[in-house]
Amino acid sequence: MRTLVAYSLLFALLLPKLSMANPCQNEHCAVGIRKALDIAQAATADGNERASKFELTAAKRYSNPWNDVVPVHPEGSYERDLYSKLQNRTYWMVYFAPADNALGGDVTIFIDASTGEIIAIHRGK
Repeated sequence: MRTLVAYSLLFALLLPKLSMANPCQNEHCAVGIRKALDIAQAATADGNERASKFELTAAKRYSNPWNDVVPVHPEGSYERDLYSKLQNRTYWMVYFAPADNALGGDVTIFIDASTGEIIAIHRGK
C-alpha cells in the first residue's frame, strides 16, 4: 500500500512538470493571440510600407506544419522549406489582406507560439 501511495504522489508531483515541456500543448501558450497580433502588425511595416495598407483577415493557431498556405504534401522547394520550419512547432498564422481589396499583395506571418519568434513571412503576389 505504501508503494502505491508513494508512486501516486510521485506521479502527481511530476505530471505538471511533464505537461509544461511544451507550453502550447494546452490552450495556454506563452504567446497569446493579442501578442501574436502585435508582432504580426509590426512585421507588416517594412521599408516605406505602412501597416495601414493591410487589413487583418484571420489568425489561427496550429500545431501541425500544414495550413492555409502550406499543403499537407508540399511540392515546391518553397513549400517544403516552410513545411520544415513549421514542423514540430505550435505557431500562430496571421493573415493580412490588402486594405484596398487589390488582388495579390497579401501577407501571412508565422509566429512561434512559445517564443514569439517570427518563423516566416509569406507574401502573396
